[in-house]
This record gives sequence, structure tokens and C-alpha cells, in this order.
Amino acid sequence: MNKASDQQEEASHREEVDTDCLENSPLSYEEQHRQSTKAILVPTTIAYLLLFPLSFAYAVVSVLVFDGPRMTPLAGGSIIFLCFCVPFSIPVTIYLMWSRYSKQNYVKSRRSCLIPLYMIGVAVADFFLVDLWLNW
Repeated sequence: MNKASDQQEEASHREEVDTDCLENSPLSYEEQHRQSTKAILVPTTIAYLLLFPLSFAYAVVSVLVFDGPRMTPLAGGSIIFLCFCVPFSIPVTIYLMWSRYSKQNYVKSRRSCLIPLYMIGVAVADFFLVDLWLNW
């Protein structure tokens, strides 16, 4: 009888130790990914929401590229198209970031933050290529 009560006492003591370890344990790997992704997505969303009107206004003004005498329709059309791709990629990016976050796909969520930056890079490269082509 004494041995059974000792085993019960030892088992309850083990349970206390196990729960104490769980309370003091660091965050799980999944929880760390969730928190770090959210820490990236919130400021990125705010920045993109603030930059959307400016990038849209820049895209609207890009139509003035045809004021230049040497601008061809193909070159001007590519510049205008890519200028409009930048602001239109922002709502798509915000949707992709948060939908992937809600599906717990944190790596893809963080990657989708970069879509407008890729579009800006393509637009700038197009500007330089058109400039080289027109000044050749």
C-alpha cells in the first residue's frame, strides 16, 4: 500500500515538473514563424497602402511619355503598361500576403511581399532599355 502511494506521489510530481517545463519553454518553431511573418506583413501592408496613391498617380502621368518626338508606340506602350503594373500589383500582393498567412503558409506569404519590388525592377529595366533603344 505504501509503495502504491509513493508511485502516485511520484507520478503527480512528474506531471508538475512536465507542466512547469512547458510553461517556461520557448515558442515553438511554427509560432516563431507566425510571429516573424506577421511582424513583416503589418508594416509592409501599411507601406504599400500609403504608396498605392503615389504609384497610381505616377502611372497616370506616364501617358505623357508620348510628348517626346522620338517615342514610338511600342516603346511608349511598354513604359505605360509597366507603370500601371506597379500600382495594380499592390492590391494583389496584399491579398496574397494575408491569404497565405491565414493558410499558415508563412514562407510564401513573405515571398509575396516582394511582388511590387519585382515589378518596379522590371519597369526601371524597361526604362533603361527604351532609353538605349531610342538614343542608339
